[in-house]
Amino acid sequence: MRPCCLHHPLLTLTLALAALAAGCASTDYVPAGAKREVVQGKGGNRVVVDDMEIWDAEGPPRRYEVIGRVDEERTSGVLPALRSQERAVKLAREAGGNALVAVSSKTERAGYRVLGTGAAGEGQQGPALGTAPAVPLTRHTAAFLVIRYLD
Repeated sequence: MRPCCLHHPLLTLTLALAALAAGCASTDYVPAGAKREVVQGKGGNRVVVDDMEIWDAEGPPRRYEVIGRVDEERTSGVLPALRSQERAVKLAREAGGNALVAVSSKTERAGYRVLGTGAAGEGQQGPALGTAPAVPLTRHTAAFLVIRYLD
């Protein structure tokens, strides 16, 4: 008898794709204290997401003040990864920021998720065996400074 997931390869593929797309994410804004830090950036690399610049740790080549921080945490999944920078930009814009500076990023392995179960046929004696794909899980954290340009 073949394992249950081999009877339905489309179901197995659908489950695998759902696991890759799924994941949990949280993105939080923390405002800076009353005394805001003024920084002269060195001019690093940048990407633009939704018309907002995201700089590496070197920052933009100009003076800016730090008005807050965005902390982001997510687990495995294509969709959370694609939307994490969009969420950070949205929070920065709502706080009155002009840009973001990425100050930390860490990814670590968090285990595996098994997709599927085994099954036994009618009248079968003994243990039931089945196969299911295992998808690696990761946990990603990142922090961005929310900045406002001064010049």
